[in-house]
This record gives sequence, C-alpha cells and structure tokens, in this order.
Amino acid sequence: MISEKRSQAARINGARSRGPVTPEGKVISSRNAMRHGMLSKTLVLHNESAKTFKALFYLLIERFSPVDDIEMSAIEEMAAAHWRMRRAMNMEHAILNVGILQNMDKDPEERAAFAFADPASQATLVLLQRYEARYQSMYNRALRSLILLRKLPARTPVPNEPKTPNVCNAERPEPTPIRPPQPEEPPAEPPAEPTDPSVIPLISADLEFVPVDPRIFR
Repeated sequence: MISEKRSQAARINGARSRGPVTPEGKVISSRNAMRHGMLSKTLVLHNESAKTFKALFYLLIERFSPVDDIEMSAIEEMAAAHWRMRRAMNMEHAILNVGILQNMDKDPEERAAFAFADPASQATLVLLQRYEARYQSMYNRALRSLILLRKLPARTPVPNEPKTPNVCNAERPEPTPIRPPQPEEPPAEPPAEPTDPSVIPLISADLEFVPVDPRIFR
C-alpha cells in the first residue's frame, strides 16, 4: 500500500511538472500522443470517457516506461484489453442493476440473487463473463510479452568493418566462360577410285542412259 505522504508528494510533483523539456522528450511525448489518439478512436465509444482512457494509457506508460515501438505495442495491447474488460464489467453491472430494480419488493439480500437468476439475462451474463476472461488473458499475455522483451539482451548496430573471409564472403575468381559450340565439319569424302576406260559404268554420274556399243557382241 502507498502511504498518504507518498501519495501527496506524488500529487505535488505532478502539479509542478511542465512536461518534457529536452528535444528527445518532446519527440517521445508527441509520438505517445499520436499513438494514444489512434488507439482511442478505435476503442472509446460515444458514451465512454476519452479522458479516462487517456489517463489509463499514460498510467501504463509511466509504470512500464517503454523504450521503443515494440514495447509500446505491448502497452497498447494492455490498455485495450483493460479498457474492454472494464466495459464488459460495466455492462454486467448495468444488467444486474436493472434486475434488482425489478425486484424491489423482495428482501435486500434476495434482490441480487433474483436479478442474477433472471432467465431473460442468463445468456447475456454468461457471454459477458466469457468476454471478461478473454480480455484478462489478453492483458496477461501482453504483460508477459513485455517482460520477455526486457529480458532479451540489447542489440547495438555493428559498424561496417571488414569481415573475416569465409566461404560466403571470400572473393572468387571470375568463372571461365564456356566456349560456344563450334559448327561440325562435313565428313571428308573418300578418294575417288581409278576407273578402267574399258569398263562401262552401269549408271552414269548424271543419271542418264548410256547406249551400249554393239561392237562388244561381235
């Protein structure tokens, strides 16, 4: 429990605060305001208080102090789950209140029991309780993710320095170009055989009919 003196000192210090002073702090504050505005437009309904949601959002930022956009995303998930869980609880409260007002003739101890056991609201109450459990699980999961992120070692950028040669970055000689395929040379013709002038060829070179000399039959 926070003591009354600490609470009073925190309120006094908050009243004296004039916001971020350094340029870096102003940039961070401006980014947080932009992200809060985008988240508020998608979560806060017309009958809900945007000022209350803003207070919840910055309360989580002050408690966990996110250092980058990844941690800020976890904060946004926590704020969204918390806000939707409280909405489901308010709806449950309103339904039970209506049931109590309808049973004012009963004893004070019995009014809530009759309101909770009303068959007209049983299905809605069960659904709201399911939503509450789901939003609580979403909040816890985002919180565990934030804690896990902070356990990881910080990664610093490595300057561009020469790397140790290895198989991947070692310089290799230019590959020898592949010789294009050469056209095939026609096969050499066999040498012409000597011909006997007394022998008459059966087929002439020009495929024409050669007449036979009748003197060979004498």
